Amino acid sequence: MSEKTWKPIKGEDQYRQFKKHLRLVEKRLSLASGFIVNSINAGDDWSLAMKAGSVVEGAINAAIDGFWFEAIGNEKIASKTARWLKRHPVNGANGKLALSKDLGLFSNAQIKSARRIFAIRNQFAHDAALMTTSLLSVYNSLDAGQKLEIFDDFIRDVEALSEFPEEVRFRLAYGLDLMFFISNERIIADVSQTLR
Repeated sequence: MSEKTWKPIKGEDQYRQFKKHLRLVEKRLSLASGFIVNSINAGDDWSLAMKAGSVVEGAINAAIDGFWFEAIGNEKIASKTARWLKRHPVNGANGKLALSKDLGLFSNAQIKSARRIFAIRNQFAHDAALMTTSLLSVYNSLDAGQKLEIFDDFIRDVEALSEFPEEVRFRLAYGLDLMFFISNERIIADVSQTLR
């Protein structure tokens, strides 16, 4: 696959391009139009964490599918993938994330975003008592090693949001982390190619 680059555009054009990209991701993942934004804007925090984890895993699957598509007929890439699969179990979201990292499908920052989303999702998924707990409370309960500074910086330092309660700012940060992850150039290229 040829390298495609997403070029930022200013103003209304940037917003239209982002909406178009978001719709392509939703189509690739068989989601209703507006599902991702609606998940961030409405519903409880447990639902957002579950949906965000599913969207990220679906995006990882799409990128890996695109990689396999590209690898057909390319012995070097196929050989690299086969070696990796022999050495690592690829089960579950974290295994797929490790594979996509080794294949260079996502930036280090996007890998960190996925890990943040999965860490919170996993807390919600494996403790039914947390179903009515806020994202921020779950985040605050994580071990220091699972916390990543972008959340702390964002929810405390973005002055324009200072009038909102901390839990609202955290939910927004979590949603932005999801948006950042799915903005990956590889997903844009793969989704566009797949839907033609």
